[in-house]
Amino acid sequence: EFKENGFIAYHVVMQKSEQSGVIQQNFKETRVLISGKVEISADGRRHELLPGYRIDISKGTPFVAKNLENGQSVFVCVKGGTTVEIEIY
Repeated sequence: EFKENGFIAYHVVMQKSEQSGVIQQNFKETRVLISGKVEISADGRRHELLPGYRIDISKGTPFVAKNLENGQSVFVCVKGGTTVEIEIY
């Protein structure tokens, strides 16, 4: 269904204590945390994500992800959609 509607789905696995550098993508993205605990920092705000939490990231928005779990954290991600800002659900 994702492919039929022009979306691309993929996953991101963060290892224990892993922190990304600044990420700034040229596409809109939705991330849903499947397992673990992750902090996303963007637009001067920090968001602590737990399993089932979703974050929408606008095209060009710089952000940093930090794994807070004592092990791996896993996201399911989708490129595309109509997000316009970062929100926590």
